[in-house]
Amino acid sequence: MKIILQIIMRSSGSKKWRGSRLATVLWLGIALLAWNPVWLSAAIPSKEVKIAVRAFNGVAAADKRWSATAVYLSQTIAGYHFVMIPIVDFGEMETAVELGQVDFVLTNPIAYIGLKESFGVNRIVTLVNNVGGKAEKQFGGVIFARADRADIRVFSDIKGKSIIGVHEEAFGGWRMQLVELKKHGISPAKDCRQVLFADGLQEPVVFAVKEGKADVGTVRTGIMERLAKKGEINLADFIILGRKTDDFIYPHSTQLYPEWPLAKLAGTTDELAREVAVALMTMPEKHPAALAGGYAGWLPPLPYHAVVNLMKDLRVEPYENYGQVTYVDAAKKIGQWLLLLIFFVGGYFLATLYRKRKLESLVGARTRELQIEKDNFLNILNSMTDGVYIVDDQYNIEFLNAALKNEFGEIQGQKCFAYFHDRKDPCPWCKNAEVFAGKTVRWQWRSHKNHKDYDLIDSPLKNADGSISKLKIFREITEIMQIQNKLEQSRNRLSSILRAAPTGIGMIIDRVFNEVNERFCDMVGYTQAELLEENARMVYPNDEEFESVGREKYRQISERGTGTVETRMLRKDGKVIDVLLSSTPLNFDDLSAGVTFTVMDITKRKQVEVELEKYQKHLEALVKEQTHKLEEKVTELERMNYVFVGREFRIKELRDRVNELEEGKD
Repeated sequence: MKIILQIIMRSSGSKKWRGSRLATVLWLGIALLAWNPVWLSAAIPSKEVKIAVRAFNGVAAADKRWSATAVYLSQTIAGYHFVMIPIVDFGEMETAVELGQVDFVLTNPIAYIGLKESFGVNRIVTLVNNVGGKAEKQFGGVIFARADRADIRVFSDIKGKSIIGVHEEAFGGWRMQLVELKKHGISPAKDCRQVLFADGLQEPVVFAVKEGKADVGTVRTGIMERLAKKGEINLADFIILGRKTDDFIYPHSTQLYPEWPLAKLAGTTDELAREVAVALMTMPEKHPAALAGGYAGWLPPLPYHAVVNLMKDLRVEPYENYGQVTYVDAAKKIGQWLLLLIFFVGGYFLATLYRKRKLESLVGARTRELQIEKDNFLNILNSMTDGVYIVDDQYNIEFLNAALKNEFGEIQGQKCFAYFHDRKDPCPWCKNAEVFAGKTVRWQWRSHKNHKDYDLIDSPLKNADGSISKLKIFREITEIMQIQNKLEQSRNRLSSILRAAPTGIGMIIDRVFNEVNERFCDMVGYTQAELLEENARMVYPNDEEFESVGREKYRQISERGTGTVETRMLRKDGKVIDVLLSSTPLNFDDLSAGVTFTVMDITKRKQVEVELEKYQKHLEALVKEQTHKLEEKVTELERMNYVFVGREFRIKELRDRVNELEEGKD
């Protein structure tokens, strides 16, 4: 944001926050809208809009990087379908513009200047690249060699060596470096043994130097770092010649130049160009299109004077005749000095008159343009839901937009601490000291007037006269803070539950621990730090147990939503415990979202079950033994009973015989 404001202020060209400086505020409104995008309802595209984009890493890479931006524009601007046309060759892009085969062109600055002078294209926004997580509106060029080449350490060592560039018309991959070499008295065409080019592609240049096919290479900043991130090169294998010392994140050998502009063709309507500019400048910072494109956003069009100066220095078309005064040579040849003097004086007078009239015409046209911009963008700025105000180092409010007026009322000559805080002196928490020292400060504030929460950004704003003001941006976050408070309360409740739970509780994602409570840590003998982000295999005694639990658990989940299995777990101290494991997914349709689990230590229960089983077996054996003895006694009793019955029968017979004898005696 600080970079945006500084660029806007430099382009305003006035001394106070009035007049043309108001145009700065209007452009600022467009930049601020990036915080509050308005998504238009999706409509069926009715017209195709083609954007030619310079494919410096090949068509496939360009399509991958920019196709999401085309989709974003198609979804944001109703009635149009945007497509990106990757073009590697500079001549093909020039032909496409000349024949009107595209509506917009996104290319390097030097190609833009050439297209502007030849075909009247006009930039509408400038790209802000995401360079190592930092927003950068500039880039540079690199001159490099292999680190093991002890004979190549400074620019003068390039003489007599072979050098390879991206293309003879490449900006960051050749012409930036040409200017730098020229400052050191080196002309590759004259001083180098061989000059090679890589057909407009950046990465082959790096590989050519790495493989020894060329001694020295030239590419734009960030290319070597990108290859190193992919593991294709090691940055330590290369040395950067003429390395600059500044705050730019990537090493570079040249000065920095403004990033790529997006320009409209002369035949593209201003209305469509404005819609595209607003859509790009209001794109959310983390939008998928920005992430895919590797950029941080878009700015109002930057000045490209440094690029023009480079082109003039190198005599690049259309400045190939820059600095030549052919009429002087003609005058010398004919020897008519007097005629030359008269011609010069008359020409000077006519040129002065012409320049004066042209300047008056340009001033009038520019004034009308600024008036139109003011009328168009003032409404946008004052209709923003985000508040913005500007204050000087004496706490005087210089600008206040409609959003803040609606919330806090008219200024009525009040200083900022009185207007916002009802104070009679500066606020103890005021960020002015840090901001006027050049820092950007982001903080949060709750207003006692309207009881709303705000996310604030305080940034230094350099004025055209060299003075510094502070710009403060208000983003209401009351609802967000309420949600955050509720989330914090929910987290605290959940944390309390996890701490109080008598069972182990946690969550895994792809069977990797994502969350565990203290009870589970106690059960397995590990700390939370030792478990988190580790595979659950570490708490199982062997692979077979781990795989078996996974199969059975996920089978049950697929059938009834929850899986419960008895298994064994291996503690850190080597002890194996018996557990009851239950698992339930967060999303039944997407197991990769995570699975919550509970673990109950059932080791003692299992031990009791074993003891019960032993006791039951012992009891069964005892019963069997007693039964056998009882059966033996029953058998003996039956035998004795049989004998007893036999004896009774015999006695009865004897009694009957005695009775018979006694009856016979009588």
